[in-house]
Amino acid sequence: MANIPVLVAPSVLCLYKEPDEFNRFISFLHSPYPVIKIDFSATVELTAAAAALILFAHINSIQHEKNNTGCFCFASHYSQTYTDIFIKSGLIAAFKQGKKYKNDNHHFQCSNIANYAEHRSKIRQILSFHESKIKQRYIGQESEWAKLFSLLRTATSEMVMNVQHHAYPTDGVAFSKKPMNQTNFYQNKNWWYMFVDEEETDTLFLIVYDMGVGISESYVDFALEPRAAFYSNLEDAHIVQEAWQAGMSRFIGSGRGNGLDNIVKLVEYAQKSDVFICSGLAKAGTRNKKLVTSQLKVPLQGTLIECSLSLLPKENYDK
Repeated sequence: MANIPVLVAPSVLCLYKEPDEFNRFISFLHSPYPVIKIDFSATVELTAAAAALILFAHINSIQHEKNNTGCFCFASHYSQTYTDIFIKSGLIAAFKQGKKYKNDNHHFQCSNIANYAEHRSKIRQILSFHESKIKQRYIGQESEWAKLFSLLRTATSEMVMNVQHHAYPTDGVAFSKKPMNQTNFYQNKNWWYMFVDEEETDTLFLIVYDMGVGISESYVDFALEPRAAFYSNLEDAHIVQEAWQAGMSRFIGSGRGNGLDNIVKLVEYAQKSDVFICSGLAKAGTRNKKLVTSQLKVPLQGTLIECSLSLLPKENYDK
């Protein structure tokens, strides 16, 4: 064990506050060594579910790629928040299942383009469960929740469909300089998702993550027709801002593609809802119903989209 290289995790693993440090740590997981030890002993904060899902996705993906559940070993017992971060969330248990990981009732769900329909159906069942639960909690406001969950279902379908249509594009001619179709990320076509019902704040989180080409590259390099030359000089943050608008996607002039429009509609309707996006070198989040983007220094492979939705009745929003 003494010869196993050790990767020390940062004290704070947070995609919101420290995205560059988090993305750099994730990139270090993809090492040439057959086995590495990840030391979480100094980690005092893992915020939030989005970071946990990405961490699980990369470790799970590497375990499959190397055909070895034991390609990672973990040291986390000395972390100050070991129980809250690693035990209660089921994160360590998910790591250790590796290649044998089964979705069952875990927070962390692993899917593939091949079983897209199966997981879309499963997501609908999960949403129906949460809708029933919230209607029982707030009797007499069923119509309000019916409208909200209808929009949530549509937005969720769009998030999953974007993985199907844009994360791992195979149609048309790729103008990308990177041979993505030759990478393990592209060949496996995996994606991950999770729901978190945060009862102490009455907030439901839905997170979807893929390791595909990312919004910027899909929008520009895998568009069905070549984009104008100036797009190659635009930052990822600018392209994500454009893709946020209705009808903007890589399907140029084909009559297809709502971009992220249905997610926008959910944010506009729900008084307390937010969206967070991290894709390539772009980080974005809603503020007062408007998307605010920024450019990162260290990229995240693929795309993460997180929707957070308050499950409080509207009259309680200001309390």
